[in-house]
Amino acid sequence: MLLHPTKKTKKQTASHPAYQNRVSFYKIPPTEDVTIEQLELWAIDRLKVLREIDAAKTRGMKPEDMNNRLNQVLTKYLPLRANNEADIHKDVVSHFILRLAYCNPADAKWFVSQEKALLKHRLEGENLPAFLVENDLHFPSLTEEEFKSIESELRPVAETALAFDLRTGAILSSLNAHSFFVIPFEEASELISQRRVYLKGGKAYVYREQMVSIVLGRYRTHLMQALNTAYKAHPQTRQKFQSIAPFLENLSKQYLGSDYTQTNRNIGDLTGPISPEQIDALAKRSFPMCMKNMHRKIKESHHLKHQGRMQFGLFLKGIGVTMEDALAFWRAEFSKIIGVDKFEKEYAYNIRHNYGKEGKRTSYTPYSCLKIILGPPPSSGETHGCPFRQDLKALETDLLNQGISSSGAKNIVELARENHYQIACSKHFELTHGGSTGVSEQNIVINHPNGYFEESAKYYALKSGGSSSSTGNTKPNINDTLMKKSDTTKNDANSTKSDAANTNTAA
Repeated sequence: MLLHPTKKTKKQTASHPAYQNRVSFYKIPPTEDVTIEQLELWAIDRLKVLREIDAAKTRGMKPEDMNNRLNQVLTKYLPLRANNEADIHKDVVSHFILRLAYCNPADAKWFVSQEKALLKHRLEGENLPAFLVENDLHFPSLTEEEFKSIESELRPVAETALAFDLRTGAILSSLNAHSFFVIPFEEASELISQRRVYLKGGKAYVYREQMVSIVLGRYRTHLMQALNTAYKAHPQTRQKFQSIAPFLENLSKQYLGSDYTQTNRNIGDLTGPISPEQIDALAKRSFPMCMKNMHRKIKESHHLKHQGRMQFGLFLKGIGVTMEDALAFWRAEFSKIIGVDKFEKEYAYNIRHNYGKEGKRTSYTPYSCLKIILGPPPSSGETHGCPFRQDLKALETDLLNQGISSSGAKNIVELARENHYQIACSKHFELTHGGSTGVSEQNIVINHPNGYFEESAKYYALKSGGSSSSTGNTKPNINDTLMKKSDTTKNDANSTKSDAANTNTAA
């Protein structure tokens, strides 16, 4: 597979061996050009599916509920529609990328377990005999003579498999030698434990409807061997794919959880909604660089263009700023140059719209890193987007102004130059939150601005001796500190006005 930072992916055709079968064992790797950004997006989409499978199994969901949930997740992230080459292309490429990311023995078992569950789910809608032929899986069947000699022993095997099938009677009456496969007994251990096979002479006679278990066993063996081969070749692979090596090494740690739509939650040392008075202090302390830039811009010019308002506004929503407080914050800034009336007429509607109070009443979610990176770049006068993807000289200057060491700034800039924007952001988090010796030493990988904010709040809770959990009352409350600062500022301002008034009176 060839990787290019910006080159468009070549159109695939079904003639390529890797894409001939809709559902497969992934025996043939893809060889076409793929952009780094597309590759990362596909890999993360597949990882979301695998983690959802893991979560469903962990929660002990019923098979029917799990299947319904997986259908929803697959439709959203990894569809595999009939005769759709694009779906097959994404499925194959994402599988092989995750193989590289999970080839470490410590991660391989988890990956194989989820991929097995995914294949099992997909096989439920497949023609199993056709699948076996398409994937070159050969299992011997019985001769007519063999079948007749042990038919009485085989019939209970089929009856067990068809216990809840309304067609049982019709199917049993048509049993023949091709209804069963002969498998080495060691491959049928799961079915043997369930008493679903007939054993004779070291062979397991398996009814065709039970062959999924055998197929999954073969798939597991195939995947483990492939992962072992990939692990042994890891040094050469890393050298060959230097452009994505950091992404692959951190992919298993990617956070793919909350969509940050709840505005009233406890995060680290923060409790309840975030007020407008807290935003300035939090921007300096806990905002990622993309949000710091927009916060700085709005404070300097009292305005942001549309893309910036969307990106920054939804971020504020995600950290816990309510709609009323968001309106107050934007109104206070914008009205300094356009007045309150114009703000209410031209900008207030969009803020309410983001919170689901206007238009289609859809409550929008904050932008993830990938959405920001893949979104439109800023043009003249705009401040949105990912700073690690923009002017690298300006980035280095900004990093140095934040107090990051020269070597640390150069490290971040180099990561950004190699298109590892999220890894660069993660390095920024590390260097601004205790470095390698602080309490933030958790190998955190940033993939969402609001994730950055939450990890920062947890860091400061731990740093101050409290708990990073969202529950409990032992942690210190930054809300009180920030409000005291705000009150002090207001008192100082009032005191200054009072002094000035007294001076004028005296004059």
